[in-house]
Amino acid sequence: NYVKLFTSVTQPQANELLRIGLNVINLMDEKFRPKLRARARNIIEFEHNGSRLMALPTSAPAVRSFNGDVFLDELAHVPNDTELLEAILSVTVREGYRVSMGSTPYGQRGEFHEIFKRAGWDTTREWHDKRLAKEFFRSYAKLQVENETNWSTHLMTWWMCPDLHWARIKERAKTKDAMRQEYGLVFLDETTAVLPYQVLLDHVDPELEQFLPIKPYAKPAGVRRIGGLDPAERGNQTAFVVFDFINNVYYKKYRRTWVNTPHTIYSPEVARLTALWGLDKLHVDETGMGIPIMSTLKTLIPMPILNPISFNNTIKGIMVYNMMARYEAGYDPLTNKGNWHEFEIITDHDVEYMDQLHQLRKEKNKQGKDIYTGKIEGKNDDIIWATALALSESIDFQYTQPEYERVTSDTSRGNQYGNKRQY
Repeated sequence: NYVKLFTSVTQPQANELLRIGLNVINLMDEKFRPKLRARARNIIEFEHNGSRLMALPTSAPAVRSFNGDVFLDELAHVPNDTELLEAILSVTVREGYRVSMGSTPYGQRGEFHEIFKRAGWDTTREWHDKRLAKEFFRSYAKLQVENETNWSTHLMTWWMCPDLHWARIKERAKTKDAMRQEYGLVFLDETTAVLPYQVLLDHVDPELEQFLPIKPYAKPAGVRRIGGLDPAERGNQTAFVVFDFINNVYYKKYRRTWVNTPHTIYSPEVARLTALWGLDKLHVDETGMGIPIMSTLKTLIPMPILNPISFNNTIKGIMVYNMMARYEAGYDPLTNKGNWHEFEIITDHDVEYMDQLHQLRKEKNKQGKDIYTGKIEGKNDDIIWATALALSESIDFQYTQPEYERVTSDTSRGNQYGNKRQY
């Protein structure tokens, strides 16, 4: 009676692992193929001895009562991975139970990185160039001999996979950072990132899933729903994000992007999404190409909802500080003092969203002034600025406490957030 648990970041991803196992069973010759007693989306049970294959999301509460072999998928991407691994190891202490895991690197953080670091592997070294194959295998062989940890460690580069091709990898990679980690086996140093991966992961709720309502979506009582739009005209990417703000927390609800799309095409869709979500306010960048785009949006969306904001380096800097404060709730990155903002942010496990926010860097312009950019290696940074726009409601651009009217628990007052000063 064998039991194997497959876990991944979300339940659908875990189900996909189980589907791969089912495909292997179906490929077996009929005389050797085991019969199934039960088949559901997240479990397969065999008829002859009751053995089971199960799929669950990667969370400590989900696995605590499980007994059997465990496979952890993409462990480096899992929030609270230390708690998860402790739970897994505690329920697999019986002799014969095994824990295995597989993942691409995701920053120099977390248990997955520590396992390879403790084993003696140089986690800062990049191996995307197949001309380094001889050196790679020498280092790999040394790792297998000298590894004194409890884990058996194994590595695989992209050029060890016959169906992967470097030209296609470069074409499809969203960012250079993502490409280096996904295919070069490097665990990136977080010192240059404005928002390190660990900070982003700490604010992920794996149960928070993005969805699109098919009819106007009523807001729960006390929720203020805010959108951000970073528009573009062909040759670039447009991003639209939605957040719910309640009890001093911003919850990311939705993200949509349009690539190389004229504003005459996506503007009506933005208006439709604004109505579907019932936005209280949509903050839009009206800089440059944003001016004619804003003119179009004004004909489609009521002005009390639209709020145009003109970007410059100063405004971008303030917005970045604001985002940092959301991710480090209660901490003012300008003064290194607490109690500046108490508004936290919670997101779903949106990899593209986190990759873009992680690629945000501070650089010097030609005049020697600090500027913030996410256009690393020419990649898009539209999601960064759409998010910054949506979160900008909590900004006082003079760096003082945001001017919210603090409302008491008297429910007769209506919206608990009161009146925000417009800017």
